[in-house]
Amino acid sequence: MHKEYFRRVREETGDAPVRPRFLDFHKLSMSGVFEYPQHRHSAYEIILVRRGPYRCTLNGTGVRLGTDQALIIKPGDLHQDHLREGQFHYVVHFELGFDLPVREATPALFAEETLPEEQVARALPAGAWEVLDQLGRETRTAGLYSSQVQDALMETLFWLLVRALPAAALSPVFRRRSEDQVFRRRLFHLFERHLDNELPVAAMARHFRISARAFSERCRRSLGASPAVAFLRFRLERARVLLLTTGLSVKEVSARLGFKSPYHFSRVCRRHLGVPPSQVRSGPTPGTDDRAPG
Repeated sequence: MHKEYFRRVREETGDAPVRPRFLDFHKLSMSGVFEYPQHRHSAYEIILVRRGPYRCTLNGTGVRLGTDQALIIKPGDLHQDHLREGQFHYVVHFELGFDLPVREATPALFAEETLPEEQVARALPAGAWEVLDQLGRETRTAGLYSSQVQDALMETLFWLLVRALPAAALSPVFRRRSEDQVFRRRLFHLFERHLDNELPVAAMARHFRISARAFSERCRRSLGASPAVAFLRFRLERARVLLLTTGLSVKEVSARLGFKSPYHFSRVCRRHLGVPPSQVRSGPTPGTDDRAPG
């Protein structure tokens, strides 16, 4: 259920996750020597070396990759391949974008001052080749939902490689958005485990091993609400789903979600959803507000 709430939060705060979109896939096995002309990239490119060494010049700096290493080239980079006999590598192109429409520009993956050698994943993480092989197979098929599968595999490969890059090479905005995504998912799992009982801010903060003040600030930044309001909204979203999809009575839903009484549950619904539980059951409800829980 937290996935639906997660989607609503992203829409309300405009804080959509950054996701890669797959463009194309190539496999190059060299049987000679070739100097690829210098070119400037308009999209992201990943070079994954199956058999090295692979050599190139990136923004005026020579880069050498060994077997089981990868290089991510960013838009605007000036790049030239120096291809030699016997090397074997894969090339994947992708774009970064939001999974929901937002007004701001997509954050860059790398910080402005990143050096070419910092764009290299020196050790491919476990599972990367399996994902890449599956991506290659999907590009050769025209099966149902093939493009969706390609994007999903691209996303998996992308995060595996990002995790293998030097953390300092990533742009501050990209790191913040990624960290906020992790924070929200952990928080929603915590909410899920405490739906039927109280969850004080101090207890939430202890779970994240930070102070209550720091936790509250992080929550407001990531969810646009205080911890208490965020938890209440989460419980009300679960209540909405239970009322719409089960035969549980209002009293049973109230007890399952830890409200003091059906009367208290009804009062909270009216205050935050604009209608009583009985009306929630009959159809869609207006959006929630951000007032303190009653």
